[in-house]
Amino acid sequence: MQVYEPFYADFGPLNFACTYHFCMKLGSLLELGAYLVLCEGWDAETAYNPLSEFEPFLPFRDPTCGISTYHLSVLDCIRAMAKGKKIGWIDVHTFNIKEYEYFEKVENGDLTWIVPNKIVAFSGPSARRTELCGYRTLVPEDYVDYFKQSKIITVIRLNKRLYDKRRFTDHGLIHHDLYFPDGSCPPERIVQRFLEIVEDSPGAVAVHCKAGLGRTGVLIGCYLMKNFRFTSNEAIGYLRILRPGSVIGPQQHFLRDMQSRMWKAGDAVRRQRSDSNRNNRMSVVTLQDNQEQRAEHTSNLSSPLAALSLTGSQNWGQMRRNGTEVSNEYRRSYSQDGMQSRPNIYQRSARPSFSRGSGSLCLSMDTSLEQGRRPSSGNEVAGRCPYNLRPRPSSMQPNSLDLNGIWRSGDLKPQPGDGVCTQRTLNAAGQPRKVVVPMGQMGSKDASPMRRRNSSPQRYAGN
Repeated sequence: MQVYEPFYADFGPLNFACTYHFCMKLGSLLELGAYLVLCEGWDAETAYNPLSEFEPFLPFRDPTCGISTYHLSVLDCIRAMAKGKKIGWIDVHTFNIKEYEYFEKVENGDLTWIVPNKIVAFSGPSARRTELCGYRTLVPEDYVDYFKQSKIITVIRLNKRLYDKRRFTDHGLIHHDLYFPDGSCPPERIVQRFLEIVEDSPGAVAVHCKAGLGRTGVLIGCYLMKNFRFTSNEAIGYLRILRPGSVIGPQQHFLRDMQSRMWKAGDAVRRQRSDSNRNNRMSVVTLQDNQEQRAEHTSNLSSPLAALSLTGSQNWGQMRRNGTEVSNEYRRSYSQDGMQSRPNIYQRSARPSFSRGSGSLCLSMDTSLEQGRRPSSGNEVAGRCPYNLRPRPSSMQPNSLDLNGIWRSGDLKPQPGDGVCTQRTLNAAGQPRKVVVPMGQMGSKDASPMRRRNSSPQRYAGN
């Protein structure tokens, strides 16, 4: 027979051990809310429907001897169980009933896990071991081994200093003091500091006041509402099922008033966390895309066509660099007075020469060029490629040109080996024209009626 042991005027709800035994023994004999939620997986409202025919139920109350000012319904407790099962904290198939019943006893530590692997509530240790009414009090050293085994690294004390905190810290545990009066509601700074410690702790946290019920329960209730969106009634019902006697008097109203604030704070944290995760996923996707692009580019370069394209680009770049070097070298070979001798690298074996006449284009190719270079005659234009301008014998006569610079019909035209150049002259109407003159007549005074100034050298073509 399962019996609820009251503190004062309270009478329930039954702790989780009693509920567990009830579900195991009840089986299919009676469809009650806790059984349907824990064993059949029903939601809270559906599980409560069979019980609604027996309403009204006497509401649960806090463990005080005064008038109850806050009522907790059966539906609130069923919702609390459904919430714990949905999150994954309660599972009748993996629940360790022996450990729960052992540690809930005062002589064994009065210790209860509220949030698995995160928060444990326990009765405050004494400064020294004593025995009162058949119960032996525990000291900090009695908890150290279990804390280390359970990966509890932080202890939070909410009551007065009954023991030296070094009895925990000397064993490698972190200790915090967040005192506020027994039976009262925590101030804002205590709530915020408690949430920061629990949320930032990489391991589990052990919380205690004097009995581990009122002050301990109200702060853990704030944590449940913020991080898991429990309602105030669900938090109170969940705490009292796991640890009977939790949350006393005005602390019940305090949790109800804090519900909306805790929800908003929790939603902001989850939203920020979601944005951070989304940015991280986007960064990972971008990194993967870049890696895929680099891999694709590398595979493309490994193909024969890409290698040929890359080789052609390199050759074209090399040709452009060579051309720039040649142009720079050629410019440096000039002086202020005119053209000087050039290196033999600019001498070519064959060079096309163009001349104009009678509307046709005459092309002559020099099959050989002299390796040397005569001194500048002053007629060359700076910046042109240094071709051989030495006069060659020509069969073209000076009188073969008319005043307009055009070869007369039937006259002898330049031979393919002769080069030509252009000069400016006047035609019969006195208008300036360009005249094509053989290279052999460049030095003739009669070939250029209108001479250029020395600052404007003649342009030439050919060779």
